[in-house]
Amino acid sequence: MNSTKNRETVLLGFGESLSAPEVAWDLLDHGFRVIAFCRRGVSPPIRHIKGIRLIEVAPPERDAFQTVEQVNRIARVFDAQVLLPLDDASVWLCDRASILHGVVVAGATGRNARLALNKKVQLEAASEAGFNVPETIYISGKQDFMKIEKLPAVIKPADAVSETKGKLLKGPVTFCIEREDLAGAAEANDYEGPMMVQPVLSGTGEGIFGLNGPDGVKGWSAHRRIRMVNPLGSGSSACRSLAISDHPVLAAEKMLAKVNWPGMFMIELLRDSAGRLWFMELNGRSWGSMALAIRLGLHYPAWTVMQTLDPFFKPPDPPPWKEIVCRHLGREIIHVLSVLKGKKAFKLMPNYSRMGTLREVCRFDREERWYNWRPGNFALFGEDTVKTVMEKLLPSRGSH
Repeated sequence: MNSTKNRETVLLGFGESLSAPEVAWDLLDHGFRVIAFCRRGVSPPIRHIKGIRLIEVAPPERDAFQTVEQVNRIARVFDAQVLLPLDDASVWLCDRASILHGVVVAGATGRNARLALNKKVQLEAASEAGFNVPETIYISGKQDFMKIEKLPAVIKPADAVSETKGKLLKGPVTFCIEREDLAGAAEANDYEGPMMVQPVLSGTGEGIFGLNGPDGVKGWSAHRRIRMVNPLGSGSSACRSLAISDHPVLAAEKMLAKVNWPGMFMIELLRDSAGRLWFMELNGRSWGSMALAIRLGLHYPAWTVMQTLDPFFKPPDPPPWKEIVCRHLGREIIHVLSVLKGKKAFKLMPNYSRMGTLREVCRFDREERWYNWRPGNFALFGEDTVKTVMEKLLPSRGSH
């Protein structure tokens, strides 16, 4: 889809985010000029996309407020009309740029940024809207790990990212199956912020998506995770589109309407063996499986920017629903590696099969689609695959 109507400049980031290539292509297809900021020294695959200007900034993990100033300076110098955050760190940065410098953000700012980044606020809002919410307790830090009574449990930060002493931090997600796991997790964990503890729910990950605006949600869609990077729970490595009819759209609309949510969103759900859907989290920015939405003709990134620039914008009616499977090659490889060496997964899912996993991942249907793939862009696809795997195997060398 090409357009010459939109010639505004969009500054997006981080350029190394999983969805960055798909978002950049979508904006370019709709006629926008695109500039991307990335952490210094990362050299992300998005640089292979023709027409994108890539600018390095200081990593916010070293000096978050310096990064905010640099992002603001880039926006001013290149006359970017809109900032578009692609991950949790950039939601925090763009919110601060909006507060300090009045930069226009296509996404969450103010109380919506807090909703996007704080899981406790999300769970309270979801429960009030009518979602099923897992039992959750909150602890102040690793010193409370041994007080956890119900196992198996997943322990994760209450904040997706948080600023401490001028540095932007992201805490670990830890699965504890037995009592001895708690002691090991406490010893290995150096995160100092508040954390949340939830039961490890068995089931299938699903998600609902859309564009929220003055007239409510438009462009509804849904997907089911076929496989996850970590079988115990994480982002998808392969997903399939679903019809939206069997999902809690009324609860989602109520939750989003109360805060006047701006633009695109993803609500992560888990369907248990009884068919009950549980709220897991709200992604208040672009998400990893954006490739699937765009293959369905749902141009959430471009629509979010258009709606930000023009409050009267209405997205076109979505095309008829169709079933599509979309896969990320690098994440599929990591999924196999996780299963081959994983012990916790087999304790919780005894029917999990290493050979079965290999057969599933190696099976390919010609109708399936791939994340971050377009004809003529094999360099991006190949580099994205290699970097994804290497960042898992050698995390100290990877990007954030």
